[in-house]
Parts: sequence; C-alpha cells; structure tokens
Amino acid sequence: MSIMSKAAEIQQALRDGCSHPSHDEAINSIPGLFEPWDDMPEPSEFDPAMDSLRLAMANLSSGEVDSDPISNQPVSVNMNLLEIDSVAGELTEWEGEAMESFRDHVQTPFPGVTKNLYNAAAVLYGAAEAEKAMWEAANNDLNSIADKAISAADKMCETGSGQASFWITVTASVVGVALAVPTGGASVAAVAGVFAVAGSGIATDWSVDTPEEAVEKMASALETLQEKLLETETKIQAALNGVNAALTEGGNGYQLLSPVSLFNGPGGIDGRG
Repeated sequence: MSIMSKAAEIQQALRDGCSHPSHDEAINSIPGLFEPWDDMPEPSEFDPAMDSLRLAMANLSSGEVDSDPISNQPVSVNMNLLEIDSVAGELTEWEGEAMESFRDHVQTPFPGVTKNLYNAAAVLYGAAEAEKAMWEAANNDLNSIADKAISAADKMCETGSGQASFWITVTASVVGVALAVPTGGASVAAVAGVFAVAGSGIATDWSVDTPEEAVEKMASALETLQEKLLETETKIQAALNGVNAALTEGGNGYQLLSPVSLFNGPGGIDGRG
C-alpha cells in the first residue's frame, strides 16, 4: 500500500469517530504531511550499483583476503592479477633503461595500486549498502508512523484516547563509516570503519486525545525521521568524501601515473629492431 493510501486511511479512521467540523482542518492536512515522502528511493534502486562494485572487487581481488572488509561477502581471487609475478622472471634477462622503467613504474607499484583500488571499491560498496539499509529503514519507519497513527485514531475514536509506541530505526541503520581509505599498499584488513545495519533507534510514544494531537504527533515523528535521515546521509557522505580525497590525492597509490619508457635507450624496443 502506498503511503498516500495510508494517509487516506488515517483520515478515514479519524472521521469515523471524530467527524465534528471543528476537526476538518486538522484531518484535511494529513495528506500534506505524507506527500513529500511519496517518492522516496526504493532500496532496490541501489542493487545495480552494488552488483557493479561487487564485480569490481572481484576483478581487483589478489587473494590476500577471502572476504571483503565491509560486507564480509566471499571474494574469489582474480587469477589474472597474479600474472604480474611472472614478469619478475623475464626481467632477469632484460637489462637497460626500459627494464628499469617498467620495473619501477609498473611491476613494483602494481600490487599496491590494486590493493588500494580494492579498498576504495569496498568502501564504495559499503556506502551503497548503507544507502540501501537507510532507505529500507526509512520506509519501515514511515509505514510504522502511518500504521500507529491509524491504530491510535481507531482507539481514540472508540475510547476518547489513543496510544502508540514504536521505534524510528533509520538513525541506527548505519552504525559506523569509513572516513578514509588506506594508501600506500596498506592491508585490506586495515580499512577504517564499517557500514552495518544494527541498533534499535529512537523510541517514540504517543498519547492522542484529539485529531489535532494526532496530526501534531505525526508531524513531529516525520520531522524526527527527516532529521535522522540527514544525520545518516552526512555519515555516508563523509565516507564518500574520504574515498574521493584518497583517489584524488593518492597519485601513484591509485594509478600507474608515471610514463614508462619502453622504446628508447638501452634495452628499449627500438634497440631490438
């Protein structure tokens, strides 16, 4: 059921037992409370990004760990990455500036660059997973607010007073974040922080005696949800800023940036023609 359908159900529950015209303004304001939430992201929208990042991690996995540091999902070794080691034997028969250039700018930094990119992909995967968890929690919270409002309205109209108790859990959907990615070939296990789904959130108790109080409580709960979404998004953004800074400032830690001279000088391709 859409959230706007639930808003209509809340209105109907209040009108069934509290239909006095003096309550019309409060009851008519209910759809406006929920309308901004009608186009929330669907958690499944993050699945394609997570699938792509999971594939990137598989392509960057050198076998140092059997699971990624964020989601703890198994990661297989990309056997193609191991081919760089076979180059070492070839270098014993290759001399000159071209060999030194390839050794210094490709062979030596390659494992560290691969490791750093794996770490970055793992944190990006964690960020996407955290976003999905956050919006799942937000959807649950939103429906809980609506369902408890309906329950409180039904009780209020029957007895003159309605109570409801529930949790706003989006605040606990992300309990930790990685603020930066290790550089310089640091171990995958050294990735700082994790994204996780845990915690109980914020307890919310209602005591509702009139439609006006019901609207006030709903508005307050939705405002709390909005605040906690912003807090959680800020955590995730901090982690993404850390990844972006690492990629931007990491230089050779994340890219094979230096030029490789394979043509000229002793040992170069031109000299073998």
